[in-house]
Amino acid sequence: MINEQDLKNVFAEHRADIADNGFSRRVAQHLPPRRSLLPQIIPAVFTIAGFVLTVALQDMTVIEVRLLGLVNAVAHLQMPSSVEIMTYLGVLATMGFIGFAAAETDIA
Repeated sequence: MINEQDLKNVFAEHRADIADNGFSRRVAQHLPPRRSLLPQIIPAVFTIAGFVLTVALQDMTVIEVRLLGLVNAVAHLQMPSSVEIMTYLGVLATMGFIGFAAAETDIA
């Protein structure tokens, strides 16, 4: 079995550097400029709409109770229920999607 160091040595021995000669820069200059922020805005809008719809249909107290149950279980060194874990991961994913969409919206 090959370990990681042997694998790194094999790649280091057979490394092939290819001269770029400014090719990447020339290609980037010929790309059309981004005209619309719509591809970055649509995921954020639908994520926010989904979160708002979830809160409207389920009421915020359900989500709050599940998150507080998770915190309480962890504070008492107990295993939280799967519903509490899934609620936490759902809220975390929602915040992550919104943050990623906002970060990817480069207004340059």
